[in-house]
Amino acid sequence: CRDRASLRGKLFRVESTQTWEILDDYEGYVSEQENGSLFIWRMGTLLDPPSEQTRVYWYDGETGTRPLVSSGDWRSYVQSDAQS
Repeated sequence: CRDRASLRGKLFRVESTQTWEILDDYEGYVSEQENGSLFIWRMGTLLDPPSEQTRVYWYDGETGTRPLVSSGDWRSYVQSDAQS
């Protein structure tokens, strides 16, 4: 459930509207056609630093039988899978 999910990642400060437009294009997000977007973005609350707000892109396609990364840390998941 997206509204209760936690994940690990890098946090970057983006202040340029043009940079947001480039990121939206890269992630396949179209604000006027959100239902057809590959990723959508929502605001989320950080755990560290606490209460800080950030923008998070969520994959909006079918995940089907894809495994759940319960730790929320994709990089660690991929690295551990490669070592198996």
